[in-house]
Amino acid sequence: MKFKIDFNGKMENRVLRYIIRDYSFSTVPLAKCHRFNLCVNMLELTINWDEGKVVSVDGYCPYGGWKKTKLSMPEYQPGALLVEINFEPIPGIVYPVTDREHWPMHVDKTTGWVCIGDYLQGGPAVEFIKNCVAVVSKGEGDLLSLWLKPKYLERYS
Repeated sequence: MKFKIDFNGKMENRVLRYIIRDYSFSTVPLAKCHRFNLCVNMLELTINWDEGKVVSVDGYCPYGGWKKTKLSMPEYQPGALLVEINFEPIPGIVYPVTDREHWPMHVDKTTGWVCIGDYLQGGPAVEFIKNCVAVVSKGEGDLLSLWLKPKYLERYS
């Protein structure tokens, strides 16, 4: 699996929310396309099957596991986050992004950003949905981190 950034591509017009009572992220409106899902921890990235484009971020991500950290946002540009896969996905099956069992989760309460993955490792970064940024390694195409700033996070304490 390889992630690619298309800075000429269109950013998805959706809103990322954090639903406190469900301990989960939700992207609205729902993506209406033929799709399959990849996961980081229990968070799912929905991929438009026809375009290979990440169109939403949803799933269980309990804030009790977030480490309070002073985060420095990577520089990013709007665009599309694409995924190349070397297998035929089966509908209903969620595929892990890497073999790594658990990605660390950090939150900066001052800015409202949540980072899942390595917040210190840099690389090209794209805002593929408003307030959803992915950092991808140069050359290898590995997903290094997801940066999420949902609506309603300000109620988290």
